[in-house]
Amino acid sequence: MKEKLSVIERRRKILDYIAYYKQTTCMELSKEFFVSLSTIWRDIVFISRYEPIYCQKGRKGGVFILPNNHNFKYYLSEEEEILLISLLDKVEENKIPILKGIIIRFSRGTLSNK
Repeated sequence: MKEKLSVIERRRKILDYIAYYKQTTCMELSKEFFVSLSTIWRDIVFISRYEPIYCQKGRKGGVFILPNNHNFKYYLSEEEEILLISLLDKVEENKIPILKGIIIRFSRGTLSNK
């Protein structure tokens, strides 16, 4: 079972999830974060006040990043990600969580393979 996230952490992770996948559904987010649809809906309404996301109802509906925000989220290139992961073994013990945080925040998932 996954640990329970605070509201702030969950909303940040929801935003990261949408940025990575470019679109999703409330149902998918509900399953991903183990919360109700109404909780996800409240999170989306809150996030959309500050970030470039929107909801579309209907058959092709979902949660999307506004089309004009191509630079909404920057990700590491594969080469950059591999370099940072290789540095994990070389940094001081107390700096490892910081480096892992950077990798997780800006990576496309390679860290989970380590």
